Amino acid sequence: MKKYLDTSVGSFAIQPTMPIASTADPSKSAKILIDETLNSTIARLRETFGNVTLLQSIPTVISGLPGYEITYLIANNQSEIKQTQAWTFKDNKWYVVTYSAEPSTYYNPATAINIINSIVLR
Repeated sequence: MKKYLDTSVGSFAIQPTMPIASTADPSKSAKILIDETLNSTIARLRETFGNVTLLQSIPTVISGLPGYEITYLIANNQSEIKQTQAWTFKDNKWYVVTYSAEPSTYYNPATAINIINSIVLR
C-alpha cells in the first residue's frame, strides 16, 4: 500500500489477494473471517496513513457472496482521498475492490456501488 496517494483522478482496482485474516482454519465461518478482516483492515489503514476516518461500514454481497464494504477518508496536510473498499472470498482467495477519488471533485458513491455490483467471480 502506498503511503502517499495521487488524488488527481478517480480510480479503482480489483485483485485477488492474500487475506489479512486466514482462511486456513476451516472452523472459521465466512462471517468471522470477514469481521476479522474488517478490524485488521481498519487498523492497517490507520497504521499506514495515520489520519483515517471510517465513514461507513456495512455488510454487502459481491457476486452473490457475503462480503463487507467500508468507506473512509484519508487526510494529510496536503490532500484528502475518499475510498470505498469491499471484499469477499471464494475458493480460498480474497477479492478486494477499492474505489478511490478526491472527495470534493471526483468521489461519487454511485460509482463505487456500481463497480461493486458489476463484479462477477467465476
